[in-house]
Amino acid sequence: MIEFYIDPVIICIFSKTTYIFYHKAIKLLDNYNVNVQLIELDKITERPMLSQELLTRTKQKTVPNIFIFGKHIGG
Repeated sequence: MIEFYIDPVIICIFSKTTYIFYHKAIKLLDNYNVNVQLIELDKITERPMLSQELLTRTKQKTVPNIFIFGKHIGG
């Protein structure tokens, strides 16, 4: 399921709307002319499945979880 969200031609951010680092990452990217796909885990029903897939794939328990052009870079 995670592959559906990760796009190799844009930046993809998995996060929760309540986390301060989510807002900092968005503010930083606003300074650049890049396409960003935001997946707000606290607003989608697939959250448990996606969270588990992210943990399995990235070994990262925290968000934001950022992929740039399909490559995981951390949070």
